[in-house]
Amino acid sequence: MKATLQKRLGWALVGAIVIGASGAILSAIAREDQQSRTCFAAMGRMATAFAMYQHDFDERMPLPSNWSEAIICYYGCESSASFYESQRCPKVPQSFFGAGYAMVALPLPVNQYDPERTPMLFETVTIARNAYATEVILPDPPRHKQGNNIAFLRGGVKTLPRSVRVWKYQPLPTE
Repeated sequence: MKATLQKRLGWALVGAIVIGASGAILSAIAREDQQSRTCFAAMGRMATAFAMYQHDFDERMPLPSNWSEAIICYYGCESSASFYESQRCPKVPQSFFGAGYAMVALPLPVNQYDPERTPMLFETVTIARNAYATEVILPDPPRHKQGNNIAFLRGGVKTLPRSVRVWKYQPLPTE
């Protein structure tokens, strides 16, 4: 009788451990998915802010050296502190002074590029405010389970597959 009770308690304990471990795994998966969605949404809001800026400034992009300050009034934040916090990818540690995103510094005016294929913002390994680059090199390994996020001139955001590390773009052919 005593041995049977000990077996039952042992199996109950094993069951509780399995359920607890399953819950922890599901919680981690849900947290990763939420961080990925938050990053995707932040890039979408920044892409919209860029489009509004371009509309007001004759289809020009902001200067690469202060792009985040240039779009802050289009982003809908009441203060620069809330803007910088909402602009940060959740996968970038809060101790870093930067968002984890970089603007593409296009050498030619925006209208000389294909808006469907030309990136405007991308996730970067450079963790600094106002990061920019002329070449799109994505973090390896990607920040998110699905891949890295990238925003295009047309305003859309796309999650690139994990295998994509560099995104090539070029001006439209001249006639």
